[in-house]
Amino acid sequence: MHEFLLIRWLDNGPAVQRLLDVMQHLKTYVAAVREKKVPDPKTKSFEAIERATQDPTMEVKLHFILSLTQDLEFFLKRHQTDAPMIPFVAKDLFDVLTSILRRFLTEEFVAKCSPSNIHSIEMDKSSKQLEWRDIDLGIAANKSLKLLKKAKIISDSQMMDVKM
Repeated sequence: MHEFLLIRWLDNGPAVQRLLDVMQHLKTYVAAVREKKVPDPKTKSFEAIERATQDPTMEVKLHFILSLTQDLEFFLKRHQTDAPMIPFVAKDLFDVLTSILRRFLTEEFVAKCSPSNIHSIEMDKSSKQLEWRDIDLGIAANKSLKLLKKAKIISDSQMMDVKM
């Protein structure tokens, strides 16, 4: 049984993981409601769950979010403390930001980033962006996306939409 998660950034990862764990059960429940095997709750929450379960790429998106929370976890664990951490904030935050930027931008461009210029970088130039096929959503998200494509559940266009 999972304990109640306090509202803290560190708790996003376990919450997303739990959603991934129960996604198949949610799909089964939504199908049962559609087939009128169980009563329709007629709530906005159920409508949101129904939309999410109809999206073939939802699990890919959740794996991506989980991957991002894992990237942020070191920084958040280290800095959610009463210890004097201010001397380390700038470097640690820069490391987290460049780690995330490497998922979407060329290595040559990210290598030119420094703590003093990262706030003013222009990411909208296509020459700095990775091709959509090279964008890193994380190992599990990339694997899920490839499986959906291989099973012909999604098209190249849908695959590009997820990555963009």
